[in-house]
Amino acid sequence: MSSHRFPLLVGLFLSGVSLLVGVAGCAFTIPHLLRWKDAADWTPTPAIVVSAEIRATNSFRGGKTVRPHLAWNYDWEGVSRNGEGFGIAAISSSNFARAEEVLARYSPGSSITILVNPDRPDESLVSREPISQLAILFLPPAFVTLGLLGLFFSLTGQAGWYVKGTRHPLGRIIRTAFETFLKPPILFSFVITTFVLIMVGLIWWSIATKQITGVVIALILGYGLWQATRRNRGSRSRTSRRR
Repeated sequence: MSSHRFPLLVGLFLSGVSLLVGVAGCAFTIPHLLRWKDAADWTPTPAIVVSAEIRATNSFRGGKTVRPHLAWNYDWEGVSRNGEGFGIAAISSSNFARAEEVLARYSPGSSITILVNPDRPDESLVSREPISQLAILFLPPAFVTLGLLGLFFSLTGQAGWYVKGTRHPLGRIIRTAFETFLKPPILFSFVITTFVLIMVGLIWWSIATKQITGVVIALILGYGLWQATRRNRGSRSRTSRRR
């Protein structure tokens, strides 16, 4: 394999993995984020709590993650309706005390105020959570952004935008601004460090929420990085021997 093509292949591989993970995750997270945005304009409506419980899910570590789950009745334009759930996304956590806290505020028979979608009045929810509680939903879009940036720099770098004396106007601007940063060793180190931080974040999130998804994604990324760096070392060794 040509040593000149290797950085392109590494960039395409890592960018492709990031895009694949991000797009797959966005299929789940984007509808929730759009619903969270739309819910800001939903109509506050009185309701009566019918039932309240803690729903538990088994985690990969053998424990359980929990979330509050309510059922309620409400009237909309003279029609009795019901709803269930709690917030925008059914995100579970290991914080059992917080789930019990929520249930204490919404005991069966109590009066509450819910948010009703005026366009689809059968759709309602109890809480439009703070955006900080939905931070995990922004992870897939971040993967997509990282993948697109990786593709851009990989392809434009291979096209020679950043070589000395380039006439491409955008390439000249970027090269001038990031002349030091875009040196292959520094750029490669930056990409590796970024992916390592993402993997650490995924593992931390999986441990905190007791879910295996983040660990699986981190292992896939880690294997890809290991293969990329291993091949790079092999390519450099062959080049050295030829010299």
